[in-house]
Amino acid sequence: ATPSYTAIMDADGEVMAALADMDLYETGLARHLRRAEPRALIAQAGMLLVDANLPSGAIGALCDATDAPIVALAVSPAKAPRIAPHAARFALAFMNRREMNALISAPLGEPVTPATLARLSALGFRRAVISDGGGPVTVLDGDAAWRQPVGEAANPVDVTGAGDALAGATLAHWPGMALPSAVRVGVAAAAATIGVTGPFRADIAACGLKGRADALPAREPIALDTDTSSETP
Repeated sequence: ATPSYTAIMDADGEVMAALADMDLYETGLARHLRRAEPRALIAQAGMLLVDANLPSGAIGALCDATDAPIVALAVSPAKAPRIAPHAARFALAFMNRREMNALISAPLGEPVTPATLARLSALGFRRAVISDGGGPVTVLDGDAAWRQPVGEAANPVDVTGAGDALAGATLAHWPGMALPSAVRVGVAAAAATIGVTGPFRADIAACGLKGRADALPAREPIALDTDTSSETP
Protein backbone atom coordinates (compact mmCIF):
# COMPACT_ATOMS: atom_id res chain seq x y z
CA ALA A 1 0.00 0.00 0.00
CA THR A 2 1.06 3.59 -0.53
CA PRO A 3 2.70 4.92 2.66
CA SER A 4 0.57 7.41 4.59
CA TYR A 5 0.84 9.69 7.60
CA THR A 6 -2.13 10.90 9.64
CA ALA A 7 -1.82 13.56 12.35
CA ILE A 8 -4.46 14.31 14.97
CA MET A 9 -4.35 17.97 16.02
CA ASP A 10 -5.84 19.86 18.94
CA ALA A 11 -7.71 23.16 18.66
CA ASP A 12 -4.42 25.08 18.84
CA GLY A 13 -2.88 23.19 15.93
CA GLU A 14 -0.56 21.06 18.08
CA VAL A 15 -0.05 17.39 17.20
CA MET A 16 -1.73 15.17 19.81
CA ALA A 17 -1.14 11.82 18.06
CA ALA A 18 0.13 10.57 14.73
CA LEU A 19 -0.34 7.35 12.78
CA ALA A 20 2.22 6.30 10.16
CA ASP A 21 1.85 3.41 7.71
CA MET A 22 5.31 3.07 6.19
CA ASP A 23 5.61 -0.69 5.70
CA LEU A 24 6.53 -0.29 2.02
CA TYR A 25 9.84 1.27 3.05
CA GLU A 26 10.71 -1.84 5.05
CA THR A 27 10.86 -4.07 1.98
CA GLY A 28 10.66 -2.01 -1.20
CA LEU A 29 13.97 -0.16 -1.20
CA ALA A 30 16.23 -3.21 -1.15
CA ARG A 31 14.60 -4.50 -4.35
CA HIS A 32 14.67 -1.03 -5.90
CA LEU A 33 18.40 -0.63 -5.27
CA ARG A 34 19.13 -3.78 -7.26
CA ARG A 35 18.18 -1.83 -10.40
CA ALA A 36 20.92 0.04 -12.28
CA GLU A 37 18.91 3.23 -12.81
CA PRO A 38 18.36 4.22 -9.16
CA ARG A 39 21.95 3.32 -8.31
CA ALA A 40 23.17 5.61 -11.10
CA LEU A 41 20.95 8.46 -9.92
CA ILE A 42 22.21 8.09 -6.36
CA ALA A 43 25.82 8.05 -7.53
CA GLN A 44 25.28 11.28 -9.48
CA ALA A 45 23.46 13.17 -6.72
CA GLY A 46 25.11 16.26 -5.25
CA MET A 47 23.55 15.51 -1.85
CA LEU A 48 21.63 12.52 -0.51
CA LEU A 49 18.78 12.81 2.01
CA VAL A 50 17.82 9.72 4.02
CA ASP A 51 15.26 9.34 6.76
CA ALA A 52 14.53 6.86 9.50
CA ASN A 53 11.43 5.47 7.79
CA LEU A 54 14.00 3.27 6.06
CA PRO A 55 15.44 0.23 7.83
CA SER A 56 18.96 0.73 9.13
CA GLY A 57 20.36 -1.69 6.57
CA ALA A 58 18.80 0.28 3.73
CA ILE A 59 20.24 3.52 5.12
CA GLY A 60 23.65 1.89 5.16
CA ALA A 61 23.24 0.70 1.56
CA LEU A 62 22.38 4.23 0.46
CA CYS A 63 25.38 5.62 2.30
CA ASP A 64 27.61 3.09 0.53
CA ALA A 65 26.18 4.09 -2.87
CA THR A 66 27.37 7.70 -2.84
CA ASP A 67 30.37 9.89 -2.13
CA ALA A 68 28.15 12.98 -1.82
CA PRO A 69 27.25 14.61 1.51
CA ILE A 70 24.48 12.70 3.29
CA VAL A 71 21.79 14.35 5.41
CA ALA A 72 19.55 12.41 7.81
CA LEU A 73 16.06 13.03 9.20
CA ALA A 74 15.32 11.25 12.49
CA VAL A 75 11.51 11.10 11.79
CA SER A 76 10.27 9.94 15.23
CA PRO A 77 11.54 8.78 18.63
CA ALA A 78 10.64 5.19 17.74
CA LYS A 79 12.56 5.21 14.45
CA ALA A 80 15.41 7.61 15.23
CA PRO A 81 17.75 4.83 16.49
CA ARG A 82 17.88 3.50 12.92
CA ILE A 83 20.20 6.33 11.90
CA ALA A 84 22.55 5.95 14.88
CA PRO A 85 24.83 3.25 13.36
CA HIS A 86 25.53 5.58 10.43
CA ALA A 87 26.01 8.81 12.40
CA ALA A 88 29.60 9.35 11.28
CA ARG A 89 28.50 9.20 7.64
CA PHE A 90 26.16 12.18 7.92
CA ALA A 91 27.19 15.70 7.04
CA LEU A 92 24.13 16.96 8.95
CA ALA A 93 21.17 15.47 10.82
CA PHE A 94 17.79 16.96 11.68
CA MET A 95 15.84 15.85 14.73
CA ASN A 96 13.62 17.16 17.48
CA ARG A 97 14.39 17.03 21.17
CA ARG A 98 12.52 13.77 21.76
CA GLU A 99 14.29 12.10 18.83
CA MET A 100 17.65 13.28 20.15
CA ASN A 101 16.86 11.72 23.51
CA ALA A 102 15.86 8.46 21.84
CA LEU A 103 19.22 8.43 20.06
CA ILE A 104 21.20 8.92 23.27
CA SER A 105 18.94 6.58 25.31
CA ALA A 106 17.74 9.36 27.60
CA PRO A 107 14.18 9.98 28.85
CA LEU A 108 12.28 11.60 25.99
CA GLY A 109 11.33 14.61 28.08
CA GLU A 110 14.91 15.59 28.93
CA PRO A 111 15.95 19.09 27.82
CA VAL A 112 18.75 19.79 25.36
CA THR A 113 21.85 20.50 27.47
CA PRO A 114 25.61 20.63 26.88
CA ALA A 115 25.81 17.10 28.30
CA THR A 116 23.17 15.68 25.96
CA LEU A 117 24.85 17.38 23.01
CA ALA A 118 28.15 15.81 24.04
CA ARG A 119 26.51 12.39 24.11
CA LEU A 120 25.04 12.98 20.66
CA SER A 121 28.47 13.97 19.40
CA ALA A 122 29.99 10.88 20.98
CA LEU A 123 27.69 8.74 18.81
CA GLY A 124 29.36 10.26 15.75
CA PHE A 125 26.97 13.08 14.85
CA ARG A 126 29.18 15.98 13.74
CA ARG A 127 26.40 18.42 12.92
CA ALA A 128 22.79 18.36 14.08
CA VAL A 129 19.83 20.72 14.04
CA ILE A 130 17.52 20.00 16.98
CA SER A 131 14.06 21.58 17.11
CA ASP A 132 11.96 21.85 20.25
CA GLY A 133 8.40 22.87 19.37
CA GLY A 134 8.05 26.59 19.98
CA GLY A 135 11.39 26.72 21.80
CA PRO A 136 14.82 27.59 20.40
CA VAL A 137 16.45 25.45 17.73
CA THR A 138 19.74 24.01 18.98
CA VAL A 139 22.59 23.50 16.52
CA LEU A 140 25.61 21.27 17.00
CA ASP A 141 28.45 22.02 14.58
CA GLY A 142 31.58 20.09 15.45
CA ASP A 143 33.13 21.68 18.53
CA ALA A 144 30.62 24.55 18.52
CA ALA A 145 26.96 24.71 19.52
CA TRP A 146 24.33 27.39 19.88
CA ARG A 147 20.64 28.04 20.37
CA GLN A 148 18.74 29.96 17.72
CA PRO A 149 15.66 31.65 19.22
CA VAL A 150 12.65 31.31 16.94
CA GLY A 151 10.99 34.59 17.83
CA GLU A 152 7.22 34.99 18.11
CA ALA A 153 5.22 33.06 15.52
CA ALA A 154 2.42 35.22 14.12
CA ASN A 155 -0.96 33.46 14.26
CA PRO A 156 0.17 29.80 14.26
CA VAL A 157 -2.46 27.64 12.58
CA ASP A 158 -1.03 24.15 12.06
CA VAL A 159 2.38 22.85 13.17
CA THR A 160 2.32 19.96 10.67
CA GLY A 161 5.28 20.35 8.33
CA ALA A 162 7.28 22.77 10.49
CA GLY A 163 10.16 20.32 10.85
CA ASP A 164 10.24 19.58 7.14
CA ALA A 165 10.21 23.31 6.36
CA LEU A 166 13.10 23.85 8.78
CA ALA A 167 15.13 21.09 7.12
CA GLY A 168 14.19 21.95 3.55
CA ALA A 169 14.96 25.67 3.76
CA THR A 170 18.19 25.05 5.67
CA LEU A 171 19.39 22.58 3.03
CA ALA A 172 18.36 24.92 0.21
CA HIS A 173 21.02 27.34 1.50
CA TRP A 174 23.67 25.11 3.12
CA PRO A 175 26.55 24.48 2.53
CA GLY A 176 26.69 27.45 0.16
CA MET A 177 25.62 29.60 3.11
CA ALA A 178 27.19 29.26 6.56
CA LEU A 179 25.20 26.92 8.80
CA PRO A 180 24.14 29.62 11.32
CA SER A 181 22.63 31.75 8.56
CA ALA A 182 21.07 28.76 6.78
CA VAL A 183 19.39 27.62 10.00
CA ARG A 184 17.94 31.10 10.48
CA VAL A 185 16.31 30.83 7.05
CA GLY A 186 15.04 27.39 8.03
CA VAL A 187 13.52 28.79 11.23
CA ALA A 188 11.86 31.54 9.20
CA ALA A 189 10.44 28.95 6.79
CA ALA A 190 9.07 26.87 9.66
CA ALA A 191 7.37 29.94 11.13
CA ALA A 192 5.81 30.77 7.77
CA THR A 193 4.64 27.18 7.30
CA ILE A 194 2.75 26.97 10.59
CA GLY A 195 0.78 30.03 9.53
CA VAL A 196 -1.29 27.97 7.08
CA THR A 197 -3.28 24.74 7.28
CA GLY A 198 -1.50 21.65 6.00
CA PRO A 199 2.05 20.30 5.84
CA PHE A 200 3.48 22.81 3.36
CA ARG A 201 3.05 26.40 2.25
CA ALA A 202 2.61 26.75 -1.52
CA ASP A 203 3.64 30.42 -1.54
CA ILE A 204 6.74 29.93 0.62
CA ALA A 205 8.96 31.59 -2.01
CA ALA A 206 6.94 34.80 -1.65
CA CYS A 207 7.14 34.91 2.16
CA GLY A 208 10.26 37.06 2.40
CA LEU A 209 12.27 34.45 4.28
CA LYS A 210 15.52 36.40 4.19
CA GLY A 211 13.89 39.40 5.85
CA ARG A 212 12.23 37.14 8.42
CA ALA A 213 15.57 35.43 9.10
CA ASP A 214 17.38 38.74 9.52
CA ALA A 215 14.75 39.83 12.06
CA LEU A 216 15.28 36.80 14.32
CA PRO A 217 17.06 37.27 17.65
CA ALA A 218 20.78 36.59 17.70
CA ARG A 219 22.00 33.06 18.35
CA GLU A 220 23.14 32.14 21.86
CA PRO A 221 26.43 30.19 22.12
CA ILE A 222 26.51 26.99 24.18
CA ALA A 223 29.64 25.83 26.01
CA LEU A 224 29.82 22.11 25.26
CA ASP A 225 30.35 19.56 28.02
CA THR A 226 33.05 17.21 26.80
CA ASP A 227 32.89 14.96 29.89
CA THR A 228 30.08 12.41 29.55
CA SER A 229 31.44 9.99 32.15
CA SER A 230 28.76 10.89 34.68
CA GLU A 231 25.91 10.33 32.24
CA THR A 232 23.86 7.15 32.34
CA PRO A 233 24.23 5.29 29.02
